Amino acid sequence: MYKLDSADLEFLYLGAAHPSGFDERDIAESDVGVLGVGRTLDRLASLKDQKLLEVKNGLFVITDKGTSILWDKDTPMSHRILRLLKIKSLEGQDIAKYLLEKESAVAEELEKMRTAGHIMFTTVRHDDRIVKVCEMTQDGLCVLECAAASLGQPHGVESLLSEIGRKAKDQKNAAKLGQLEKKLRDITEEL
Repeated sequence: MYKLDSADLEFLYLGAAHPSGFDERDIAESDVGVLGVGRTLDRLASLKDQKLLEVKNGLFVITDKGTSILWDKDTPMSHRILRLLKIKSLEGQDIAKYLLEKESAVAEELEKMRTAGHIMFTTVRHDDRIVKVCEMTQDGLCVLECAAASLGQPHGVESLLSEIGRKAKDQKNAAKLGQLEKKLRDITEEL
């Protein structure tokens, strides 16, 4: 997974929102328009070096690699939401905006994720108003890391199970965690 911050997110979002490409006018009208010229050029160069953006016909265009981070429709929406929340805590409508999804679909998915314990809502003051922002929980981070591990290596589940086993040896409830590890191994063998 890539190490991205909120400024990188804004540039990638510009690329996803403008499939034919974006230029300096689009940057000036966006949330990153307040960055200085030097910082803007550094960020664009970094994203280009990571092959997340490329230049075509004088425009910055998001690559397939860049699209795969948050805008790949084959990736479950819950995973894309978690990836987004790893970069920045956001309100529900902002999540829909950044993912280029309908607010109703995102709201439904957020409720499922909240019920599962993958996200939580926090009330914060923003511009003299109270807003409810989504944040990823530790369980959500674990889901995200497990998904990344299984994509990165064919035996990502096996390494995760081994890690659980190592941690189980250090815990009081080692027998209980050992049983859990055995059950998880049985499940993965069935898959």
